[in-house]
Amino acid sequence: MGAAYVVQREGLIVPEYEIRGAQVDFEIERLRASIEVSVAQIERIERGVRHVEMVGAILQTQVAILRDQMLLDDVSRRIREERKNAEWAVRDELRHLERLFAAMEDPYIRERRADLDFIARRLLSNLLGRAPRRFDEIAAPAVVVAHDLSPAETAQLDRDRVVGIVTETGARTSHAAIMANSLGIPAVVGVASIVASVRDGDAVVVEGSTGRVHLRPDEATRRMASARAHRYARREREMLRAADLPCETRDGHRIEILGNIERSDEVPRLRERGGRGVGLFRTEFLYLNRSAPPDEAEQLRHYRAVLRAARPDPVVIRTLDLGGDKLASWLHVRDEMNPALGMRGIRRSLADRSLFRTQLRALLRASPDGRLRILLPLVTGVSEVREARACLDEVRSELELEGRPYAPDLEIGVMVETPAAVTLSDILVREVDFLSVGTNDLIQYTIAVDRSNEHVAYLYTALHPAVLRAIWKVVDSAHRAGAAVCVCGEMAGDPINSLVLLGLGVDELSMNPHAIPAVKQILRASNFESARALAAELRQLPTVADVTDRVHKVMQQRFPEAFAARAGSQGPGPADLC
Repeated sequence: MGAAYVVQREGLIVPEYEIRGAQVDFEIERLRASIEVSVAQIERIERGVRHVEMVGAILQTQVAILRDQMLLDDVSRRIREERKNAEWAVRDELRHLERLFAAMEDPYIRERRADLDFIARRLLSNLLGRAPRRFDEIAAPAVVVAHDLSPAETAQLDRDRVVGIVTETGARTSHAAIMANSLGIPAVVGVASIVASVRDGDAVVVEGSTGRVHLRPDEATRRMASARAHRYARREREMLRAADLPCETRDGHRIEILGNIERSDEVPRLRERGGRGVGLFRTEFLYLNRSAPPDEAEQLRHYRAVLRAARPDPVVIRTLDLGGDKLASWLHVRDEMNPALGMRGIRRSLADRSLFRTQLRALLRASPDGRLRILLPLVTGVSEVREARACLDEVRSELELEGRPYAPDLEIGVMVETPAAVTLSDILVREVDFLSVGTNDLIQYTIAVDRSNEHVAYLYTALHPAVLRAIWKVVDSAHRAGAAVCVCGEMAGDPINSLVLLGLGVDELSMNPHAIPAVKQILRASNFESARALAAELRQLPTVADVTDRVHKVMQQRFPEAFAARAGSQGPGPADLC
């Protein structure tokens, strides 16, 4: 609940005028100065959000684009040849680049188009002498309302001032939405025409759990929202007090709760929230936004740091998962019609054995420093596992010849993210020590829904009958072989799914550390046998609506305080503007 702070994306009026010969060098110097000011501004932002690795990487990319000599040369050429002012030349060159990017299908290239738009606005604002909008001027308590927010802008929001976010674009799995969740700020995305419907200072209530936004609420709505907010704050305090307790159901069934992180300095916060181990350590950030891949020594430092920070708890480190929407500038790849179905995950690693072996050497050398488990991404068949194991054996032999120590009893697992891996789970589990279900991609591939496409985002749901049956099959296959199963996607961190995943027999849940206390509280108050009965019932229901209605009713009956805010919500669907 707060006062609206509307972020207007007003158009910049760019002047166009001719310059004479003596003014050419002056305009180019103005361009250079504007680039340096823009770089300094972005680097200042980057220092303030360095704790958010994904955002730091995006900002570093923007700095790299600004410092690219080709950009300076091309704009300078326009100034010289067209005899036009710097603002006009910048706008024209960046429009040209955006048209080129817009014509490409690759989602990574489309993401770079967003970087170009951010850079263009900043560069033009500085040339025109207009300071970019700063978020440190927001007065508390505020609800930020915008057409969209970049991850960098989201990371700059002060949690002590900003109490909610509402945007016209985006989906639940968009970067900005995930970041708002990790920051603990209620957010509703995909609210059409919200910017035109609200003015600065208007009272706004944001219900992140139901997707409802109340503009200029009446007194009754204010009282209701205030009561919910106080209940939520009280529950949060209670959950944190119980964070250190083991995650064990009332009838004695134990389920491990771990965290998804990218840096070793996230481990203390993970433990504060009640996580005991790292269920997913993503390594992609080491490879992105740089001119060359990290060498063995650099990777070794990072892996040792997280293993030492987490010990004696386990750390699951996923091998490189580049491809799809995550590509590095040094990774020269051919255009792919559908990158999500192309060279990504384990396919990329096996296609570049030198790159893969360097990572495996660093992982093995770090293994004596903690409890390391290695996870292979996007596996779709046994041959990929065997090829990866052969590479691992070769690296072991190399290290033995060099006299370098490594842990001899490493556990190897595969990520189950495709229908192929689900179908073959009973065979795959014989080749490895554990299975980890990556629900973000599994849902996408199973239901054939692009999770970044706001037009079909309402179809993207973890409570689809096919998804539940897939997870149950994986768990059944693993348990028959005596292996454990972890769920490490966004599904694991949503409390509404906790009882379902417990009932499906999942052994471990790994999630954003912010989500851990609420999930643990629900699981500790649950009964394993009744959860199993619920999961068996859900597997027989035919539609998403049937499953969603049943799950919501059960959760509201058993945990009325935790899910009171969800009353009346019918699950996935468009956001509501009230």
